Amino acid sequence: MPTASWPSSGRWRERPAEAPADWRRGRPLVIVLDNYSVHKSQTVADTRDAWAVAGIELVYLPSYCPDLSAIEPLWNDTKQHYLPTRSFPQVAQLKSAVEHALAAKAQRLRAAALKTTTFHRRAA
Repeated sequence: MPTASWPSSGRWRERPAEAPADWRRGRPLVIVLDNYSVHKSQTVADTRDAWAVAGIELVYLPSYCPDLSAIEPLWNDTKQHYLPTRSFPQVAQLKSAVEHALAAKAQRLRAAALKTTTFHRRAA
């Protein structure tokens, strides 16, 4: 029987020795992935059967279907509103700009969530 693999320090390793050989999740887990090359890597392909045995299913979105990906609208909004400059002479500058844009978007999402939570508390 294959063993499930678990992330550790950025690398995949076999299931810990203390896990029983017939271990399965209490509930099935479905992970939805786009077709990014990392999601289709040999490492993922090699561990997919082990994950299936453990009750973990990988489902791939159809190619070129951004409407089905929940991250696409967030990324589009981030690019349009928080990343006005998209050409940079150095990769480090691009990385910094993206990090700042994502931080600003995250702050806005947290503020919106706080408003919603506050509204629900007041309504209760």
